[in-house]
Amino acid sequence: MTSLTQAGYMADHPRPFGRWLAAIALLLFAAFTGLAVAVMDTWGAAVIVALFLGMISLFLPVRYFIVLFIFLTFVVVGQLEYFAHIQRAFWIPFLLGLVLLVRFPAELMRRNKQHAWQASFQPKQASSVTLLLGIYFATLIATTLINFDKPLQVFVSGKEYFFLWSIYLVIAGGMINPALLTRIWSYLLWLLPLQLPIIFYQRFVVSAQRADKYSAAWDAVVGAFGGNPDGGGASGAMGIFVVFAIAMALCQWRQHTLRGWHCFLIVGSGLIAILLAEVKFAVLMLPVVIGIAFLRDVFARPLAALGGIFLSVALAGLLLFAYEKQYWSDYQQKHIGSYTGNVFAGSVDPDSINMETGEMGRIAAIKFWMQRQTNVVHSLIGQGPGASRKGALVVGNAAKPWPFNIDRSTLVILLWEVGILGTASFVLMLCAAAWRAYKLSGDVRLPAAEHATLRACSAGLVLLMLALPYNTDIIYSPQIQILLILILGQLAIAGGRFASSSPPSVASAIPRHAR
Repeated sequence: MTSLTQAGYMADHPRPFGRWLAAIALLLFAAFTGLAVAVMDTWGAAVIVALFLGMISLFLPVRYFIVLFIFLTFVVVGQLEYFAHIQRAFWIPFLLGLVLLVRFPAELMRRNKQHAWQASFQPKQASSVTLLLGIYFATLIATTLINFDKPLQVFVSGKEYFFLWSIYLVIAGGMINPALLTRIWSYLLWLLPLQLPIIFYQRFVVSAQRADKYSAAWDAVVGAFGGNPDGGGASGAMGIFVVFAIAMALCQWRQHTLRGWHCFLIVGSGLIAILLAEVKFAVLMLPVVIGIAFLRDVFARPLAALGGIFLSVALAGLLLFAYEKQYWSDYQQKHIGSYTGNVFAGSVDPDSINMETGEMGRIAAIKFWMQRQTNVVHSLIGQGPGASRKGALVVGNAAKPWPFNIDRSTLVILLWEVGILGTASFVLMLCAAAWRAYKLSGDVRLPAAEHATLRACSAGLVLLMLALPYNTDIIYSPQIQILLILILGQLAIAGGRFASSSPPSVASAIPRHAR
């Protein structure tokens, strides 16, 4: 057997020792978790589990570390928040990101293109995306140094700006085999049907119990994405992820890399999640994202593509109609037009500020920022990480004078904390990455599975860009931030294939199960 064949075999078939190591680590983690919960209070158990998890993460091979990272972020953290009431559980992904960031230099020195578990080529990001990311992070570092922010504020808010990007460094550094990222995408799709039992419980048990106390009892429906049963949670993050996963499943089915019944199960589960959670943004984005994902088909098969887009628009209308009947019939909404007008009125009102809840309208938050820009430096590069934050540990300088929350959306947070320069570079980076993904998705040298993934990534980047003024998930939600990072990592891998190989040899360099 030649060395090339052996490498391909090893990439497709992990060593038994590695599998046993990962299994033992997970079993020990489960045992320590159960023991800690049984004999200690919640915080004591959390500390013990965190220490044990940190010890594992220091020595676990990077490929297993990434899988554990994704699993804990998308499956475990939300349940710790929602059911165990450990509200600081969302720190777990960020601290894991810090560990990976610390490990990165050593892993980079051990980089070996001949290793079966690493990329056999050097991933390469588009120069425009790299430049804009560089400007964004340079602005972030500059505003932190210039504003002399408090160390606690920098750490608490810096975790959201820096720590999770260690995943991107690992992928873009070629430290994992591209086939692993392909498997991660396929695993994430199955989160939609797996979270359905949780959604049913949240909708028909938790929300029913909240109905007499809260006017928006459906806020308790957050799926696997976490939150407080009595105060809402990451329903918006769940909606964004579900829309992206639906687009990914449809693209994979269109390229014949996902079976029909698999696609039906995933898409059906996603639609049920959107229906029961009342995420209006997800409903509106569904036809937009599907339309972008199948934009190439509009030119190749116009009638079929336009029919599919029309069907998605009709489906969005039915979901809004279902929302009106489920949640707003008691508010005397007579038809779907008055319902949608009512629910969006607060968002577009430039003066909408609720002093009781501390919540601002989306347009009002942008207007509020504009009215208070008297310092050129603050306008250009912001007031530093955490400036707009109002939390239990940190209250930022910009947020401190006001009795309401000024961090209404990711867009507003960026404006307050990294200014016009940082915000513009981040938005333009999303635009450049979306265009890059769209162009790569039409390259004939790519296998079908990667064509489908890049189509969905292009649509997903547009979705994330449109979500900037919607909510704070791109910064505060580890799941959505990791979704963005994985998409950018996928672009780096696709670009690296073409930079290191001539067209005829590209297909042979791709692992069999990634084709």
